[in-house]
Amino acid sequence: MAQKSKADVSTPSIEFQSMSPVWQMIADVYAGSEALRQHGSVYIPQHHSEPSEAYAERLDNLVAFNFLRQTVEELTGRTFSRDPVFDMSDDAAPWRDEFLPDVDHQKHAAPTFLRDWFACGLKFGCAHLLIEPGVNRPRWRIIDPRDLFFAALDGNGDLSEIRYHRSVTAIDGFEEVKTPEIVRMTPELIEVYREDKEWAVHSTEANTLGRIPLVPFFIEREGILACEPPLRDLAELQISHARKRSDLDTTLRVASFPMLAVQGGSYDESQLIVGPHALIELDPDSTAFYVEHTGTAVQILMNDLKALEERAATFGAQITKKRPSVETATGAVVNANSALAPLQGYALAFIEAVNEALALTQEIWGQSTRPAFSMSIDFLAPDSDAQSIIRLRELGDISRIDALSELKRRGALSSAFDIEVNEERLESEGPIAANGDFA
Repeated sequence: MAQKSKADVSTPSIEFQSMSPVWQMIADVYAGSEALRQHGSVYIPQHHSEPSEAYAERLDNLVAFNFLRQTVEELTGRTFSRDPVFDMSDDAAPWRDEFLPDVDHQKHAAPTFLRDWFACGLKFGCAHLLIEPGVNRPRWRIIDPRDLFFAALDGNGDLSEIRYHRSVTAIDGFEEVKTPEIVRMTPELIEVYREDKEWAVHSTEANTLGRIPLVPFFIEREGILACEPPLRDLAELQISHARKRSDLDTTLRVASFPMLAVQGGSYDESQLIVGPHALIELDPDSTAFYVEHTGTAVQILMNDLKALEERAATFGAQITKKRPSVETATGAVVNANSALAPLQGYALAFIEAVNEALALTQEIWGQSTRPAFSMSIDFLAPDSDAQSIIRLRELGDISRIDALSELKRRGALSSAFDIEVNEERLESEGPIAANGDFA
């Protein structure tokens, strides 16, 4: 029986161990083609009896369509389509002049930083904000859920301990040197560990705040660290698409080259030279002909890819679609949030998290007042907008290109909809009936 390894400060929680593979899969898919190539055995497995050389070539030629990144950027852009508002009193000059223009000591203004925090939470299902004291004022740091590997609560539901990975960069001559660290924080202490054969305490300081200044942002929370990433299915869909696309590319490379066959006679392969500037001499009873792929398998793969692409391209629409209102049994009370689109609910949760972060920052900084954060959740175009644009097009008051552009901008058309490609396809289709004209 194998001896159980000794736990140390790097030991992750049970929740983190269950979530880590999911988060890593999402991160790899979001990173794109190169990340999938590097982890080919996981995402693009080698086929049975496939030669290693052919498999390596297939991985090298892999190109993945990044539906996940596209959807995260589109939904984040829609959420922040209107500038967030920091409502502050006249005596909040330090916030206006010092903090909000540079919240992380890296010259990132609050709106840009918050956009990144929201996008990280949307991608993984959660993202955390740590408020560090800083030199002259606090600073904000986004903690990737893959780095926060341990968290515990006390009897009151407050954080009693967190442990997370970070990397510290120092300049050594002309070289940048990165040193991995683990930070362990409790309401009483902040310990920094570095690894030299084993993890050991590098520095210790008192936590003067008396609490752990970590603000979580969850889309759908299922535990202290666990969550359900809203785009998990899209990431898995993208992997499936990459696999089928890889199979299609391989099939096309094989099917694109007809094979010369000779029936009758006896030939040595070295005697047959096939090419545009070569002749072959056949026995009188022999027949030469080409064997070509029928294309059936290619068409099946192409149909599967098209269906996957349509599902992926419209995935974000499910998150921006409003749900019908649901009344209680008496019909007297309506849950206001039930009529919101999921993305609007995410925005409301984010507003709450940002205001909590501002309150903690105020406490650490010692300011008497703080801004009140708000952002509009009215970022979904009503169906009437799309109908109005279509009506304008029918009246001839707007061009087809402008109409399609406005419909795409409002989400009536998928972000993957390409107007130029659509024009080319329309030209190849020829004229359509007058009663169906959208020309």
